[in-house]
Amino acid sequence: MRDRIALFLTVLILTISAIYWQQDIIFNFLKELCIPFTPKPTISVLLSSYNMGEALPKAIDSLIAQTYTDWELIVINDGSIDNTTKNLRKYRKNLKIRIFTNHKNIGLIASLNKGYKKIRGKYLARMDADDYSYPNRFERTITLLEKENLDLVGAWCNEKEYYYNTKAQDYLNTLGIGLYLIKDNNYCQSSTLMRKSFLDKHNIKYDPQYKNAEDYDYWMKIFMNGGKMAYMGGEPLTKYHRTFHSPEWFNTQFSSARKIRIRTLSQIIPNFDERLLEKPLPLLMTDIIEGNKTTKIFNQEELINCQKTKCYIYEQALRQRL
Repeated sequence: MRDRIALFLTVLILTISAIYWQQDIIFNFLKELCIPFTPKPTISVLLSSYNMGEALPKAIDSLIAQTYTDWELIVINDGSIDNTTKNLRKYRKNLKIRIFTNHKNIGLIASLNKGYKKIRGKYLARMDADDYSYPNRFERTITLLEKENLDLVGAWCNEKEYYYNTKAQDYLNTLGIGLYLIKDNNYCQSSTLMRKSFLDKHNIKYDPQYKNAEDYDYWMKIFMNGGKMAYMGGEPLTKYHRTFHSPEWFNTQFSSARKIRIRTLSQIIPNFDERLLEKPLPLLMTDIIEGNKTTKIFNQEELINCQKTKCYIYEQALRQRL
């Protein structure tokens, strides 16, 4: 009899221990069982985090505080070994927030593509683990996106309050935005909102060959596939936290961005010469217009008019210091 009691107690202790140590998995499993019976959200937010446990709650809380409330958050804990798991536990009962954990670190791009398969919303928003969204971010972006039938809307993130020209108006010139993108990434991914049906139609995914510039590659693919884009003026959407990066990180980003520009310009300009990358945009416009006569990527008349009016210089006004 004593042996049976001892066996029972041993099994009970092991079961309780297993439940305790696997509580996050159990919570997520039960939550995922409920998800199909809940209404699909309009906005799905995709966030991947690796060892950003201290900053992560502030980012998530800024989403919870949004004035627009029809959203879900997909968090990928990418094998973090800090306090990320602990800090995520307070959100596990929230049906708006779905948490998935990689058993080992697989990197940002692979995590984002994994998370993308989980989203249910009509629109995709991105969020970095160490950034902060102002309360009206979703309300402002979805209002403009739906009003203008856009595929991408966003802005730059401000690091300091004075770094943003609040007098600037919304900029709806897709051609001007895209042409400027060829020379520089003018979107902060934590400010963006995208139409998921457009991304699916053109099979746009985060590409591992463009490490540390995967967001830049995303915007460029939207532009080159005929996406309708806008840039938000007025009050900032997101506060950007400048995380320390190693020189290797910046070198990889520079190399990836260069590949993206070469790929894009090669589509527009036949027999593209990489030396053209050194040209400032006003001079490069002549080569783009000449190459477009053959490739016919863009409307030729609109390109010529854009060159005359310098429709691509808007970002200077948007980001000038007050």
